[in-house]
Amino acid sequence: MSVLGPTDRRFRLSTSVLDIPDSVYRTVCRRLNSKDEIFLNDYRMLCKNLGYSDTVACGLEQPTTANPTVELLWMWSARDTNKAMVGKLINLLKEEDLNRMDV
Repeated sequence: MSVLGPTDRRFRLSTSVLDIPDSVYRTVCRRLNSKDEIFLNDYRMLCKNLGYSDTVACGLEQPTTANPTVELLWMWSARDTNKAMVGKLINLLKEEDLNRMDV
């Protein structure tokens, strides 16, 4: 049972992805960084769903990128400041091709 009221939920959904509490942020990144070579439902699919090219996704895979999901969330936030919100991220994670409600 949730103790959050409707106003609290709306506030949390409109929080910037960069303002997610650290423990939650680390969990999201760790799970999306774990590559899935069969379904590709990891940071690469999120990258695609955010409208980035395959070239950007490949750039995130380079050994010099320590945390691809962090890089992706920062890029998204810089590009779409008003859209890079928790609610939008949740909706992207729910999409059929990503289907990552474990995150």
